[in-house]
Amino acid sequence: MFALGGLDENGKNMFVIEVGKDILVFEAGLKYADEMTLGIDYIIPNINYLKENQKRIKAIFLTHGHEENIGALPDIIPILGNIPIYEK
Repeated sequence: MFALGGLDENGKNMFVIEVGKDILVFEAGLKYADEMTLGIDYIIPNINYLKENQKRIKAIFLTHGHEENIGALPDIIPILGNIPIYEK
């Protein structure tokens, strides 16, 4: 288990659990920019690992509907393809 975002910060939540060769993704959040990131609207997790292992991703699991947990979905789904998404 490891995080692609969301540790020690508010927002951008995304966690990966690998079970054998399968990848399960939990959350797909964004973080709104602040005064330190002028010109940027929001930040999403770095999904390079997921792009490199796209065929191994079995699903994305969402725990609740706050933007720090689901806000990156419109940005990552076109990149990662048609992955099943499950919500609580």
